[in-house]
Amino acid sequence: MNKERKMNKAKLSALMLTLALVPALTWAQADSDREKFHQAMKSCMEENGISRPEPGQRPSEEDRATLNACLKEKGVQPPKFDGRRKGPPPPQRERGSGAR
Repeated sequence: MNKERKMNKAKLSALMLTLALVPALTWAQADSDREKFHQAMKSCMEENGISRPEPGQRPSEEDRATLNACLKEKGVQPPKFDGRRKGPPPPQRERGSGAR
């Protein structure tokens, strides 16, 4: 009975350790994928003579198509957009401002 209890305790410890490490490993993989994408994007831009658009501007359709083809050729996919806004939140309006 004591041997069985020790075995169950070891299994439980291993399970807890696994559950604790999975998120960290997932984040590390996401960071690695993101870094690979950025390096490939930079390389594709240099190879095709495409410069980064000005802030607030989007690349032309032709540039986007060229970059997408280059990334596909390198076997790199852009990170998935999850619909959430990245960066700081929009500025808050003060109470009492605005029309009612």
